[in-house]
Amino acid sequence: MSIYYLVASLSMLEFGSKPPLSSKELLKDCERLLPDGDYRKIVRAMSDDDEERPGDGDTLLRWKRFSHNFRNELAWLRAVEANRDPSEYLRGERAGEPEVVDALAEAVKAADPLSAEQILDQMLWKKIDELAAQHYFDIDFLITYALKLKILERYQAVGSPAGEKIFEKIKEGVLDL
Repeated sequence: MSIYYLVASLSMLEFGSKPPLSSKELLKDCERLLPDGDYRKIVRAMSDDDEERPGDGDTLLRWKRFSHNFRNELAWLRAVEANRDPSEYLRGERAGEPEVVDALAEAVKAADPLSAEQILDQMLWKKIDELAAQHYFDIDFLITYALKLKILERYQAVGSPAGEKIFEKIKEGVLDL
């Protein structure tokens, strides 16, 4: 019954919008209202660990596989651009998922790094939407909600005063080259 209350209390998330709550707040509510196993799934979904584990459930497993493949494709592209052997940077097999390859090709052509990130994050958001299909008041909905919240928080950090300072330092370093 608590999962219904939690899901009903959450605001809708839209790509590019301000997050209605922090991931810490979401995790705090999940810890308070969900069984421990479900809470741990939310924590795992929000972690950068893409290793599959028993008991992850279908949605989390599919996300971890997709995330792993995405990171491999990104590593491959970066290695090729740096004139290095891409196979040294892969973790496991390269899947070559068409949607990832296409998004990376489009991101490479972007006018600036932020635009490139947005292209990739929109692709990730679309994948999360696919995973969320037919899930409304269950743990899979909360997993996909947490994943989207994580994306929105990154953009909020970029637009913050601290994020602007970091960007200025990076820009100065690049211009000094």
